Amino acid sequence: MSGATVSLYATCCLERHNHVVDEIPYKRSAHCRRLFVHHRGRAEHHQHRSRGVKYCSVQCARAAAQRAYRERSRNSKR
Repeated sequence: MSGATVSLYATCCLERHNHVVDEIPYKRSAHCRRLFVHHRGRAEHHQHRSRGVKYCSVQCARAAAQRAYRERSRNSKR
């Protein structure tokens, strides 16, 4: 594709089509509530997980863990 451009709309349509064909359900992240299909981050060779995942990314999982840690620390001081 030398010099050819593809519109954002066409890219989104192709992405949606691929998800429908693969029958992969969309999920909501337990922390940020974003829609996602595959967990992102720390995967090599595009091996992103789609089953057994609660968070959309490693950063989102860390933020949720930090929030839970702060909550536990707050409750233990009482």
